[in-house]
Amino acid sequence: MSSSKPNNPLGKSCQICGAALAPGELKYILKVEIWADFDGHLPEKDNPAEMDQVLKEMEQTDPEVLESQVHHIQYYLICPTCRKSILRHPSRGDDQDESPLFSLH
Repeated sequence: MSSSKPNNPLGKSCQICGAALAPGELKYILKVEIWADFDGHLPEKDNPAEMDQVLKEMEQTDPEVLESQVHHIQYYLICPTCRKSILRHPSRGDDQDESPLFSLH
């Protein structure tokens, strides 16, 4: 689960809107899964310097960072209202608001 949760001594809170979720109350797990879309293009074979630079950058990067750039899964505990809004408009909050429904952090 995401680590940013409002304080709610009676239960948990929606990780999008912060609404209190009492024990036994209906709640949902939102799974966000993102993976890279490889289009088959690699640095030009005719340009070994470009390929060497890519490999050098990869060697100097933490393997966990490289993996997260290819595939990442994150879970959020959400309330029924946020579930309904996400299903109605997956990329934004409500009918009038063009801003994203939530931000990943």
